[in-house]
Amino acid sequence: VKVPARWVRDVETARAYRVRGDSMSDDDILDGDVVVVRTDPEAQPGDIVVAWVDSLDGCVVKKLAANPVSGAWEFRSSG
Repeated sequence: VKVPARWVRDVETARAYRVRGDSMSDDDILDGDVVVVRTDPEAQPGDIVVAWVDSLDGCVVKKLAANPVSGAWEFRSSG
């Protein structure tokens, strides 16, 4: 999805993705929505991120969390 320049500060770092599914519905991100994100190599626990997942051959929109036992990064749904 192309991002209109009037929606963002920097078109070069902005991306838009159409959402499929309702796994983030508690954060009001619903099936068919378009999410506009800024490309950023750093994220913090609790941030909502768009991330490429090789095993899915596609992107996911999820909350980033640290596993309390291993400390490994995890993606969590909110719906």
